[in-house]
Amino acid sequence: MHRTARIALLAIAAATSVATLVVAPAGAAVTRTTLSSGNDVAQATQNSPSADGAPDGSAAVAWIQKDNGVDHLFFSRLENGTWSTKARVDADPSFTTAPSSFVIGVGNGGRLNVAFASGTAGNEHLFLATSTGNGTALGAPVDISGALSGWKSLDLDVGTTGGGYLTGHRQTKLEAFRIAAGVATKVDGPTTGSLNADAAGDASGNAPKQASVGVDPTGLSATIAWSEQDGGGADHAFARRITGTAPAQVGMAISAEIPSLQGALASANGNDEFSVAAGPGGKAWVAFRENFTYGAVTKARSLVRAFDGLSFGTAQVLDAHPLTPADVTDGAENPLIAIDGNGNGVAVSSGQLDNLSHVARLTGDTWSRGTIVPNTGVVPRVAMSAAGTGLTLLTTDGTGPAPNQLQARITGGPADGTSELVNDAAAGPVFNTTGTAAAGNTGVVLYRQAQAADAKMIVATFPLPATPAPTPTPTPVPGSGGSTQTPIFVPAFTKLKLSSSSIKRANTKPRVLSPTAKGPFLTFTLNRPSRVVVWAERSTAGRRSAAGKCVKPSKSNASRKRCTRHVMVNKALILDRPAGTTKVRFTGRLGGKTALAKGQYRLALTAADRATGGMTKIRYLNLTLR
Repeated sequence: MHRTARIALLAIAAATSVATLVVAPAGAAVTRTTLSSGNDVAQATQNSPSADGAPDGSAAVAWIQKDNGVDHLFFSRLENGTWSTKARVDADPSFTTAPSSFVIGVGNGGRLNVAFASGTAGNEHLFLATSTGNGTALGAPVDISGALSGWKSLDLDVGTTGGGYLTGHRQTKLEAFRIAAGVATKVDGPTTGSLNADAAGDASGNAPKQASVGVDPTGLSATIAWSEQDGGGADHAFARRITGTAPAQVGMAISAEIPSLQGALASANGNDEFSVAAGPGGKAWVAFRENFTYGAVTKARSLVRAFDGLSFGTAQVLDAHPLTPADVTDGAENPLIAIDGNGNGVAVSSGQLDNLSHVARLTGDTWSRGTIVPNTGVVPRVAMSAAGTGLTLLTTDGTGPAPNQLQARITGGPADGTSELVNDAAAGPVFNTTGTAAAGNTGVVLYRQAQAADAKMIVATFPLPATPAPTPTPTPVPGSGGSTQTPIFVPAFTKLKLSSSSIKRANTKPRVLSPTAKGPFLTFTLNRPSRVVVWAERSTAGRRSAAGKCVKPSKSNASRKRCTRHVMVNKALILDRPAGTTKVRFTGRLGGKTALAKGQYRLALTAADRATGGMTKIRYLNLTLR
């Protein structure tokens, strides 16, 4: 369900006490299962294990290992308390190159999504393999990228139903897909079809970086955060709320940066390394790194902000370094967060100089300043159990890239601050990336141990003690008697009309007019702040398919019944408008650079609530341009 946080390095310290790891009481048993072993594990050119879990205890893991001398993607899932025999995700013989990136997402009932990029360098396509639940085989990967190639840096989060959102970037474009019932549909973004915030940066060839996505428990809405460069090469941090695949369901790109921190001015670069997690009541938390200037040097800080789709809350500092600029001697980076459905949260950040990590806890709307704990090599990870217990995976006893002990540190509840030894410390070195998740109230850690013929890919599971849930701030649904569900408001979209159904064509850019302005116009009334999308459709001949759809005529359907198709022309016009009546200058030009050609059209209009994404039905107006 909620994505186990991603890559992070380590380190930290300075003028703050360092907490020691307290070994948990005996009896909190760890079960270790070897999923694969031998040189095929040891010789893989990339070791990036991944794990995910759902509130009902469903879980799955994935990793890269050799198969006939080539790196390939394997997975195993937890069914009825037993890990399945490893199987290749990219088993089709057409997959002859190693996946360049992969992610997994697990919903209740064992619903599984595995996404990966594969292909020659620069021409990677995006594939999705799905399973509807335990007992159902993982389907063959489907190419969901179509003609789009060059996919990098994927992230995926799913809700309890297995539906969710996948994001990644290709070349200079940030893209996303909505996954529902095993089918991926591309999100139609407002910037040349993509989700980029800055068209100038897009045009200059500056690719977005390190996108992260977090979905609500239903999997219907998501928050995506990312960094991209503007036309001048400066990094900027953004987030959007997405509630569907239509442009009207894509929220505005909101800047996450702050101009200064306790008097230290922000730097123009290094605003990246995102982690997003959705909490209750429609609130998401966005953690990221932002650089600040301390004297003659630049230091990174780990920040987190609440996001409701329209604006950010006050920035909070996750790391434990001093706030007074004169006292800052080290920075923090790679923040990772995880939040459960009740609002419990845990975060970890890594120092820039020392082998220490900072662990923070979310209580209500406040994140504690990080507690500094030892960590001497492995990439730290975080996860949240269904019962509100935080899990932070750290390393102790051992140095360098192959430490010997993985410690699962508990945050919250009666076992707060204790840790569990995950691996067999006598079985050889543990390598520095792991997959960490919570499946119900069970911790799940996938790791590689030992080298050469002794190498093993091992999954460890262990119980996570319960933590009392915080009392959430209720968001009542109208007429629900105090329900804490998040309401989805559909705006009232009324009084749609053109000043005339026959308008003289001109290449005048649409703009909002005063209520008394004259001339050709489009007008409408909203009862809530909404995003309005307007596009034009032209009628053309079609043939009725066997499935009942009106499709483009072809030789194969020439004998089918005739029908009329409505085809979108030109780019859509997108307007973010407050409640009330809006009048827009309209002479045939929408979102493109030129007006529509003379002829007959129908204008299609829809509105989506800016806060919750609820969308109206599509409305139509007949138009003749002369």
